[in-house]
Amino acid sequence: MVKILPVDLANTRAVKEFIHFPFQLYKNCPQWVPPLIQDAINGFNPDKHPFFQIGDLQLFLAKENGKAVGRIAVMDNKHYNGYLNESTAFFGFYDVINSSQVSEALFKAAFTWARAQGLSKIIGPRGLISTDNTGILVDGFEHRAAMGLSYNFEYYDRLVKEAGFKKVSDSLSGYARGDQEMPERLVRIAARIKERRGFEVIHFKSLDEKLLWIPRVQDVLLKAFDNSPEYCPPTRAELDIASENITTIADPRLIKLIQKDGNVIGFIFAYHDITAGIQKARGRIWPLGWLHLLLERKRTNKVNINGVGVLPEYQGMGVNAILYTEIYKSIREFGFEHAEIIQVGEDNFQSRSDMETMGISWYKSHRAYEREL
Repeated sequence: MVKILPVDLANTRAVKEFIHFPFQLYKNCPQWVPPLIQDAINGFNPDKHPFFQIGDLQLFLAKENGKAVGRIAVMDNKHYNGYLNESTAFFGFYDVINSSQVSEALFKAAFTWARAQGLSKIIGPRGLISTDNTGILVDGFEHRAAMGLSYNFEYYDRLVKEAGFKKVSDSLSGYARGDQEMPERLVRIAARIKERRGFEVIHFKSLDEKLLWIPRVQDVLLKAFDNSPEYCPPTRAELDIASENITTIADPRLIKLIQKDGNVIGFIFAYHDITAGIQKARGRIWPLGWLHLLLERKRTNKVNINGVGVLPEYQGMGVNAILYTEIYKSIREFGFEHAEIIQVGEDNFQSRSDMETMGISWYKSHRAYEREL
């Protein structure tokens, strides 16, 4: 018999059991990359994570014969609902064995909690902050998960649909060879636009330089996606978390900014793919996990490109072409053999077209779902 147990965030043991369930589920899966355990613990600590300044959540753990067989989180993001005048719940951290019974019981508990908060719709999967990569993998199961991107078994899509959800949209991730040449036409266009419009490319050589520019990049991030449907700007605390994550893993030389008249108008982030090191560390930084991450940063031949933003008033003016050209120069300088472009919306036709022109092929899809309550 399946039992659904609410997890008390004050119960450290129960929270750790929730966090560790995927380690058991995916222990024989070479494509799954574990979370960093301490980050996961901090994420569910109301005193340490900014989500709890703007919302509430409930974790549920499914057990059968005393053994964990599934988990889910359901969230009420009051900032999101207030900004968009909605009554929407999010679900996330959904992991489950291949069992319709267990999945149904988890979602039933999530729906009941959401209705008790007065919410009338549920969408997901989502992370705790709006800048988290999201979705359930529906294509590309043979590939290892990229940094910060989820991996799941193929049956997840079926189980979510059985719970009454329907697709909202897919996000696509693409692949390119590191030595791939940028089309000469695109290089010429980027150079011409940069000269004619007075766009300046900002390059970084040190961490200190990068840190000085972070607040200005945050301002762009707040506005860059303002014309997207269902967009809710992240809070400053959420931006600080996202910036800290980027600052921790990104080499300054793989961050490019575009400036116009002294103002940042666009950015692109790339970073070493150290997922193999995270796998070897098993999600633990201490006592020796940090060594696996450090060694993998030195030997990895793959780079992740994750984070492109341009102010709305400059979109469609060639800023993307400049950013892509500049980041490709750095990728070649580093000698990366593989590049993964992470989560471009399937309805973002301009970005998709630009990337396909550069020879990028789409090889992973993550799906978002919704359901009325």
